[in-house]
Order: sequence, then structure tokens, then C-alpha cells
Amino acid sequence: MTDINHHIEILVQKSLDLIDLSVVGCELAKDESCLLLFSVVQDCAYKILRQAKEELAVHKNRGDHTTRLRE
Repeated sequence: MTDINHHIEILVQKSLDLIDLSVVGCELAKDESCLLLFSVVQDCAYKILRQAKEELAVHKNRGDHTTRLRE
């Protein structure tokens, strides 16, 4: 069985990738609707990142977590 923490760590990595992508997208946006799209992506990515890190902390405090996260 695959460890749930591994999947949460993947979520952390993907949210960091989305944040990077959204920053570039906001810089390159040519109109307000495109800027809005990348702003929404960035906002959601930060929410996912926060929630995933909180969940990993819960698991760590419970004693059932090892991490390999990038900061």
C-alpha cells in the first residue's frame, strides 16, 4: 500500500510548481482575464500548500511521517 504521506508530499510539490507557473503567467498576462486566471491558480496553490503542510505536521506530531520536501 502506498503511503498517504507520499501523496501529500506530491501535492506540496505540485502546488509549488503551480505557484511558480502562476507568477510567470501573471508577468506575461496580456489582459485582465488572463491575469485573473493566473491569480486564481496562485491563490488556490497557496491554499493547497498550506493545507498539505498542516496535514504533514499532524502526521509528524503523531509519529508516522518522514519528509523529503523542498522548501
